[in-house]
Amino acid sequence: MASGWMRTQINEFLALRDQVIRSWSGVEMAVRGGDGPTPEFAGQDVPCQPLWALHARTDTGDTVTIGTYQHDDLFGLRIERSAGSDGDDVSHGYRRRALPELPTGLVRRVSIDLDGDVLAEVRLQVQRRDLLLVAGEAEENFDGRLVWRRLDESVLAFTDPNTVEQMKWVPARRQLQRITWRPAVSLGHASASVTLDLYAGPFGDDLNATAKPARQGGHGAGRGLSAD
Repeated sequence: MASGWMRTQINEFLALRDQVIRSWSGVEMAVRGGDGPTPEFAGQDVPCQPLWALHARTDTGDTVTIGTYQHDDLFGLRIERSAGSDGDDVSHGYRRRALPELPTGLVRRVSIDLDGDVLAEVRLQVQRRDLLLVAGEAEENFDGRLVWRRLDESVLAFTDPNTVEQMKWVPARRQLQRITWRPAVSLGHASASVTLDLYAGPFGDDLNATAKPARQGGHGAGRGLSAD
């Protein structure tokens, strides 16, 4: 994936900070029976919302769409501005619906986690609630159990990020590289002009700020910018 495209994607995600999300909607994917007569979209062993696409409506009337992109054999998260969600292609095993369970309000923090050169996870703090988005998929095996795959082609939306730490993933969730937003500081005051082009080098070689370990639970510390 071209580094210029990746820089744009990272900056677009980071630019969600200080925006106000009024509502969420999306195209939900069945976790079981997607090809059968009665697809299942939830269950006690489903701790997230598996989505083909996730749409955020902001207070300015814009729609932000979060989906996935393919990088070789892996998938990562992508973001784009769009006119709305009416263009989603919904077929059997998918359903379009509002997502009132996801947090709304002011986006206070944004962090991005890279797995190698793939944009694997994005964490938003909306008001005082967390929303963790993971590129992955729930795959039903022959006995009905779900296998949770990382770096796959859907968006998994978790309102409890701690759940992600406790799940068994295929492949295993390894050390990630953390990028977060931090305002420029000049003479003791936060600058009103903030440069979001932080992803200067090819996949983390040169971040435009002082790097320090990211505080992130079970999958280790990553290199990133602090947004305290």
